Amino acid sequence: ILTYHPLILDERSISQLLHEVLAYYASAGNGRSPQLASGSSFWSYVSWVKEQDLAIAEGFWRESLSDFTGQTPLEEVYSRGDLASEAIGCDQAVTGIPPGSFEATADRLHVTVETLMQGAWALLLHRETGDDDFVYGYAHTPANVSVLGPLSTIAPVRVRIDAYTPAGSWIKSLQNQLNQVRGNPFYNPNDLPTLQTVVSDQLH
Repeated sequence: ILTYHPLILDERSISQLLHEVLAYYASAGNGRSPQLASGSSFWSYVSWVKEQDLAIAEGFWRESLSDFTGQTPLEEVYSRGDLASEAIGCDQAVTGIPPGSFEATADRLHVTVETLMQGAWALLLHRETGDDDFVYGYAHTPANVSVLGPLSTIAPVRVRIDAYTPAGSWIKSLQNQLNQVRGNPFYNPNDLPTLQTVVSDQLH
């Protein structure tokens, strides 16, 4: 059983940490030092954050959220008490992809498995709320970061569902959007006063 506290590590760090621990374990019996890939230091991450252009990030979030005025009614969905049981099989029930076939489907569509899972969650929200335009929180690590630690952040992802858009085109568009989210840090609107009118309290 592997447990960790989110104040120490994030999900992205787990695979990297396990790889390094197993490398040390494998090398312990032969007296050799493990061959580990050189990772970034925390200070390089801090430098990367300071180098980000707030104007570019502001423009991205303003364009993404400017005309969004609704609220994803998750509280109503959860209050019905049926989302948890349905979500267990959302990969098959919502997307039609049999369990265990996500990797092959992702390869065929030229997207990542993570994108398929995000798409399944978006389609589940669409089915449960009836909304065609909604926002949900996306936990991710900023692009080009390979530092062990709690560096994940939660950013709003706006999803639009169009019944006339082919599934393959829609999922590729979602992947492109997620890539843009990872490349544009999300700041508290209080840090960027001009965004206070764009991002409502319900997106915090």
